[in-house]
Amino acid sequence: MQCILPTNINDPGKRNFFIFFLLIVFVLFLKSHLITAQQQVSKTTSAGTKFWIYTPAGYNPAAATTYPMLLCLHGGSEIGSDLTKLTSNTPHQIPSRLIYLKQWSQSLPFIVVTPLLNRDPSVSNPNDQEWPTAYVNEVVDYVKGNYKIDATRMYFTGISLGGAGCWDYASAYPSKVAALLPISGKSRPEKACVVKNIPVWAFHGESDALVNAQFSIDMINAINACSPAGIYKPRLSLLYTRGHEGWNEIYNGTNGYKVYDWLLKFKKNNAANKLPYVDAGPDHNILLRTKPLTLVGDYFDFDGTISSVKWTQTAGVPLTLASTTTRFLKVGNLKAGTFEFQLTAKDNKGGISSDKITLTIVNSLTTPYVSNLVLMNGKTNADIGNITEGQVIDKSTMNITEINIKATVSAGVGSFKYSVNSDQCTRIVNSPGPYLVTKQISAPEWQIKDGDYVICATPYPQTGARGVPGVSQCYKITIKGSVPARVDQDEIVSNSYKVKGEKLVWIFPNPATTFIAVEGINPEKEIRYSILNATGLEMQVGIVAADSRIHFMNELSKGLYLLNLHEGTIEYSFRFVVE
Repeated sequence: MQCILPTNINDPGKRNFFIFFLLIVFVLFLKSHLITAQQQVSKTTSAGTKFWIYTPAGYNPAAATTYPMLLCLHGGSEIGSDLTKLTSNTPHQIPSRLIYLKQWSQSLPFIVVTPLLNRDPSVSNPNDQEWPTAYVNEVVDYVKGNYKIDATRMYFTGISLGGAGCWDYASAYPSKVAALLPISGKSRPEKACVVKNIPVWAFHGESDALVNAQFSIDMINAINACSPAGIYKPRLSLLYTRGHEGWNEIYNGTNGYKVYDWLLKFKKNNAANKLPYVDAGPDHNILLRTKPLTLVGDYFDFDGTISSVKWTQTAGVPLTLASTTTRFLKVGNLKAGTFEFQLTAKDNKGGISSDKITLTIVNSLTTPYVSNLVLMNGKTNADIGNITEGQVIDKSTMNITEINIKATVSAGVGSFKYSVNSDQCTRIVNSPGPYLVTKQISAPEWQIKDGDYVICATPYPQTGARGVPGVSQCYKITIKGSVPARVDQDEIVSNSYKVKGEKLVWIFPNPATTFIAVEGINPEKEIRYSILNATGLEMQVGIVAADSRIHFMNELSKGLYLLNLHEGTIEYSFRFVVE
């Protein structure tokens, strides 16, 4: 471009024009510089490792400001030399893919690094290849040496093979990891105590047939069993009805987990109290009904315990609230209008966090809407009947081992979203239906565990759960009766049931949060119990209540416990997990 400057800039008019011209050029240059800084670009380390790197808005390599780094390890299907497998040529919505699609939030401060794992010809089967920790570390050191990285805020995440790579890297270089977010990866429990002082939030599809969820369960239990205990308590979130999948909704935020906010809570060698994580769940439009409505939230604390929780109504005509100090808020005396509720959690060090949910109750249905949720037998795909609020589903008496749930919807539905408990986006189904919480397949559908669940189904006018949501249906259900159909052994001990002779005793829910229920015992007898932690320390003793429940008097830390029951001369022992 050729610029012709004024020949006489002493002329006031020309001088003002020249100054204005220079300002325009400077602004365009600055804008161009910042736009360039926000692009995701490909780089290669000195050792020849390819990777994508994204710098956030305002990044200035000449300034003193440093930035947190988020490094993501891809799965096995992306192994090779083609970087587009991490952006334009992948179905997996890892951060590099979201940045490419311009769906990455500009407010997130991370420098995002996504290395590509080369195919190793010395490993005959590519499915056996792993992320070498030195390979990952070479990328980390290269980025640290060439970009403005805050070395105290380096976070690591990955899916499948990359989830396993996260566990391995953290155990090899624990001093470099500020927090860990592994998804659906294999683990090495024998190395658990190396990572016990790293904040961990792991995710895994509970029905994962490719990488069994037991890998994540065992790793979390092993970390909790370390002696002495670590600084942080690891968190495992099992994704309902999901197999080797579910990470798209975690990374793009549609399942409601605030994983990026969670990562940014942590800084290496920073002992300051971290506020509790609180999620009151998604907003909903609900049709006015006579029965109560149950809202469910989520809360936990990584560096301590939750000392108290409280639901309050913060807007709208007062409704009747019950169970206000539990995860499940029961809202009665419903009226049409808009209402707001707040869930507040306080930790043992006085830290307080809150989250709010808006509930709109309408008098009449407007398109799109959900009219019914239908319980189905997951083996036969036969309808059992409409779900109702507070329904107890006893799998043993109904002779079912797996379920499905179907929504009956109005016209004008482009897509449909299920959520199970809190804000977890369990599945999005595009039109046409059927709108099922799991796909109708010959393999097991939802082998739902005993416990309490709030199932919400929300219609949308566009595909991909886009547009203004319609009128939802939400119901709380209780599942019980997950026991084996036939047991031949004289004595079997598992996480949930025990058989001695002809007598069968089992516990639920497992994992538990605030109580354990015991089935199969004689409620008229005095059944004494004791709860021990993984190190053998007795945490609670007492007598099983008349409702067959053992309520945790003091909040038990997340981890593995042993429950001993004494029914006369007969003793039963169960392992259970508090989550």
